[in-house]
Amino acid sequence: MATFEKGILGGFSGKVGTVIGSTWKGIDVMRSKPRKTDRVPSEKQLDQQYKFALMGQFVQIVAGFVQVGFKGYQKGQSAYNSAMGYNLKNAIVGTSPDFEIDFSKTLVSRGDLPPAMNADATSAASGMVKFTWDDNQNVGKAKATDQAMVLIVCPDNLSCIYSTASTSRDNMNATMNASDYAGKDVECWLAFITEDGKEVSNSVHCGSIKVMA
Repeated sequence: MATFEKGILGGFSGKVGTVIGSTWKGIDVMRSKPRKTDRVPSEKQLDQQYKFALMGQFVQIVAGFVQVGFKGYQKGQSAYNSAMGYNLKNAIVGTSPDFEIDFSKTLVSRGDLPPAMNADATSAASGMVKFTWDDNQNVGKAKATDQAMVLIVCPDNLSCIYSTASTSRDNMNATMNASDYAGKDVECWLAFITEDGKEVSNSVHCGSIKVMA
């Protein structure tokens, strides 16, 4: 049964015949009720479904980070969907059925701010990960005050830790406590965001490392 929120001319929630009413970001929307089908999906469709599930799991893990990193990339599209679209197209490698994510090709942040130069990640102390980069302030729109956004993903735990304002660009290093991942392999990324939070850079994959136990 459908309920009308603002009278007969307003939006509605629920099902009326073959139409379903709902609200998305405060906007009343209508969509058709899905049709049942007995058709068996093709191999190409199955491959696409698997790729979508594979990338969807990754983007879900880093959703909090991409909410900042992709927030202004594509108008009219959520940060999550923007990140999914880019990475589905560019970061899945392999042939059916052996697809996998090439983390070196992923972006967890996308924008016009100059990215990190010569970015790297290492673990030389127990449970700690250190990010380093060259100071490229004054290159294009880059400023000394740009804040480093650092992300560490542990595929084994299907989890991540991150900071969207760890230190300034001119500091050239940032250290994250990753003690929960001690002894495990992790993937690391670095990006920058302006001090006012309005612009971001493309992220840089800093490598796959093992966190020192």
